[in-house]
Amino acid sequence: MIQQFNFSSVRGKIKFLLMAFNSTKVEKPMGRMLAMLRLMPSVKFLLWCSRPDVCEAVCQFLAQNKVTYTAGKYDVNHLPDHLECIVVYENFSNVDTWIRDAFFPATLANGHCMLLDTIDESGKGQGWAKRMEQMNLASGTKFKVIGVSDVQVESSAIAGGDMLVDGRWVFLGKKRPLLERLMGEQFGPNVEIVVLHEKEPYPLLYHIDLFLTLTGIVENEQYVVLLGQCVALTTAMEEVARQQNVCLDKIASRLQKDYGIKVVRNPLPLGQHLYVYNNCLIEVTSESKTVWLPAYSTDHPEHDALKALEKENETIWRELGFNPCLVSAPFGDLLGVKAGLHCITNEVRSYSLEDFFDNKRSKIWYTHS
Repeated sequence: MIQQFNFSSVRGKIKFLLMAFNSTKVEKPMGRMLAMLRLMPSVKFLLWCSRPDVCEAVCQFLAQNKVTYTAGKYDVNHLPDHLECIVVYENFSNVDTWIRDAFFPATLANGHCMLLDTIDESGKGQGWAKRMEQMNLASGTKFKVIGVSDVQVESSAIAGGDMLVDGRWVFLGKKRPLLERLMGEQFGPNVEIVVLHEKEPYPLLYHIDLFLTLTGIVENEQYVVLLGQCVALTTAMEEVARQQNVCLDKIASRLQKDYGIKVVRNPLPLGQHLYVYNNCLIEVTSESKTVWLPAYSTDHPEHDALKALEKENETIWRELGFNPCLVSAPFGDLLGVKAGLHCITNEVRSYSLEDFFDNKRSKIWYTHS
């Protein structure tokens, strides 16, 4: 049995937020980073650059916007991490921007962040987690790969965006026996592995983090999730929205009937693009609950219907007891690939034991033996 660690897509204080850059055209991605930095003042940003020239472009943007940072090659002896941003670079690597898909992090414990190495469908993420393992932050934080590696013949074989975990709940976008076995070892006999196979014929819903969001909330002994429901922004998109909702409605029904999960539906606007408000960042601690949502209306200030549905998503989160924060930045360059905040980031969390308590009932509902 592997050593026990706390995996969660939502629980614990976000300590580091990781982003990746593979082009010197950094204005839009760095605009998103700057918007998040302003909304997440206690979070340090680790910006991974594919080449020295990309690193230089990122650092120039930070300097112009008066953001404090340190910069260096990713495998130097000690990387200072006391400023707002840590910028690291490789020498001509194949890093792409979808850092979420490269690994699934376990909650920070004893100065280590454990990385469950994954691999995306096209193999672009190979070796990324192992390179992160070579990082040495001056504060003592260390990354370490656990379980199988994507350089092995038999690997986890799933993109990180197709995997959501909280407590005993493991949601996967496809059946992966090796990963399911590892999760069984991690969580024990009470693990609930839910494979959302309904999405397979629906390329618009290619990863589950586009339409499913875990909340970390238990109400009346029911775990609560948000599940998107497509809303056509134009008459021309009504049939496409209906087709996607056939899939999403089947998922909602099965989660409720077979697993006793409470499903809250939230609107996913569908126009020229699918606006994936479920593709967000969640932080649940004993002190607060916060969600950071992509503000797609930033690119479309004239689109009243989109803005109204954005506000509806905010309201749904507020009614669940969260503080919703809209990240107002350009997202137009991501919409063609149906991505949001979750796809372009990956987080390292710290936690206290109270973060895993259900305070209303004064008991731990998320635990490892």
